[in-house]
Amino acid sequence: MGETFLPKRSNLKRIVKTRVIREEALDPRLHWLKDYADKKRQKHRRRKSHAHAKQISCENVQSFSRVFWIIALLHVNFSNVFHLFQNVSGSYLIQRYDYSVVKAGVMSSVSYVFVVFAPFIGLAIDQFGGRILLIILAAILSVLVYVFMIFTDINPLVSMLLISVCLSFTPTILMAAIPNSVSRKSFGTAFGIIEITDAIGATFGNLLVGFLCDETGSYHTVMLMLLGMAVLVLLLALFLIFEDSRNGRVLSAPSGRSRVQSNEDPTDNPAVLEARYGSTEETVPVAAESSSRPTSYTKLMVGWPDDSVESKSPGPRWGTGRTFR
Repeated sequence: MGETFLPKRSNLKRIVKTRVIREEALDPRLHWLKDYADKKRQKHRRRKSHAHAKQISCENVQSFSRVFWIIALLHVNFSNVFHLFQNVSGSYLIQRYDYSVVKAGVMSSVSYVFVVFAPFIGLAIDQFGGRILLIILAAILSVLVYVFMIFTDINPLVSMLLISVCLSFTPTILMAAIPNSVSRKSFGTAFGIIEITDAIGATFGNLLVGFLCDETGSYHTVMLMLLGMAVLVLLLALFLIFEDSRNGRVLSAPSGRSRVQSNEDPTDNPAVLEARYGSTEETVPVAAESSSRPTSYTKLMVGWPDDSVESKSPGPRWGTGRTFR
């Protein structure tokens, strides 16, 4: 009557594996397998979490907004428009303007003069906004740089100064705009994609510049290619304006009012509501009808009483919980 029966050895491994996968406790009679089962359970959890992380990463990339991909393309093209030229600028100035090696080196260095003012420009942009306008300005200047050097005899100092102005704020603005185009949980993936695209663009861009120089024996074809890339930057900047206008002009707002794009309901987040509707005359959306109870912020906006704060005396209650006599 009081006999206990343990499972057969042939079934013991299957039972342990099933309990591990289902996160269930072992039979108390199998106490001598506890350490083995715990190790298997930890290994299974690590494998499961790793697979879940891969799945989340793929889903994050698929859910990236169109604004992010435009910024990524704009950043890699804008960086290469000037960095590819700076790699060969000394040789180009020697060939095009018959400069000495020393003079060509000094002239090339001018393209970095205004970069030291980048922190102050970034501070002004954070306070007053206007990222999109500066991106458009830099795109136009990048086209003028190569038009001046290819089709005119204007002193190259002008072009070098324009390059310096563009590099002083545009790359920083584009990198700072990434958090405004993706959700918080995707920041790491987004910046990783930007770094990879920049590395790929710089690698193949330099190879292409070297190939064109070897084939043609001059930098004229290279400069035409860079001019074409500058025009592409301008087109991408115009497309970015269009997409930003469809998303509430988030990129144009100062940093204090900018918010990342998130999957959360905007009516549940007062900061998102303020950023999206604070500067316009649009009506603040009310929480979805499917919600059984309105949010506290929605109550405050429409004047409903707040149940979280009890009134100490009878009378009408409003969103602040105060009693008015």
